[in-house]
Amino acid sequence: MSEKKPNTILQDKDVAIAKALTSTWPDTYHHLCIWHIFQNAANHLSLVFAKYKSFANDYSSCVYDFDEEDFISKWKEILDKYDLQNNDWLNRMFAIKVKWPLVYRRDTFYADMTTTQRSESTNSVIKGYEEFFDNFQRLIDDR
Repeated sequence: MSEKKPNTILQDKDVAIAKALTSTWPDTYHHLCIWHIFQNAANHLSLVFAKYKSFANDYSSCVYDFDEEDFISKWKEILDKYDLQNNDWLNRMFAIKVKWPLVYRRDTFYADMTTTQRSESTNSVIKGYEEFFDNFQRLIDDR
């Protein structure tokens, strides 16, 4: 990166990585991968997802669709609707809300990325091309 610091980093809520990133690049925006947040929600709230068919849509809408004021209002509405006011995981996630819902990313350039999965997928594609060119180079060398 020619010694340039990144403007934005997406990561998967690893405490050690977060500390390292913050100390190394304190002015860089540190946000959490929404895909990982949804995976964690599925784990921590599996009974809620199973019991209420509407929960997935409500939760997803809250994360993706609102401005800050409406996000907070919708979040409280979800806690009330599904009786989750005392859910430790949701309370911890709300405490770090500036790191994951899209509403807190709208002023930050992300090249339309909301998840680390896309970059991992891109890396996989690039690796495929690298293998192709390595094999192609061997073919040329053999000829």
